[in-house]
Amino acid sequence: CESRADGRPSLHAAALPAADCAGGGRVGCEPERFGSARQPRTYPSSPTPPLYRSTVKRRNHGRNKHGRGHVKRVRCVSTGKAIPKDKAVKRFVVRNIVETSALRDMKEASCIEGYQLPKIYIKNYYCIEAAIHQRVVRVRNRQARKIRTPPERPRPPRQ
Repeated sequence: CESRADGRPSLHAAALPAADCAGGGRVGCEPERFGSARQPRTYPSSPTPPLYRSTVKRRNHGRNKHGRGHVKRVRCVSTGKAIPKDKAVKRFVVRNIVETSALRDMKEASCIEGYQLPKIYIKNYYCIEAAIHQRVVRVRNRQARKIRTPPERPRPPRQ
């Protein structure tokens, strides 16, 4: 039991004496049965993989959790999927209650001069798949992923 079929020592032959090996129930050695010894099992020879950290695509692993063990989930506006709040793509939408085509008609029909219509303030959460599909965010190459500054926002000119 000290060696394999190809002549190399078995997995645990170097660490244990031969007496412990015979029929001890360990993998690679089996007791003699029916008058003849069975050949020990052979294993494919492969070097042990080097110990290194696996590659990481993003330094925050796509989350903004940082020390919190658990984060509440929110619902995606598009798919209804429950996603962690720190992982979701968040967009704050400010819109007029009335669309621009009907806004002029309402101002003409209004009896109050200079009345400002209120706005709707909505915070939308998207899962990553829906945000990429709807082009809320775009896929960036490896160098562009390192850029952490937010992109320039187009501001409408003040009146």
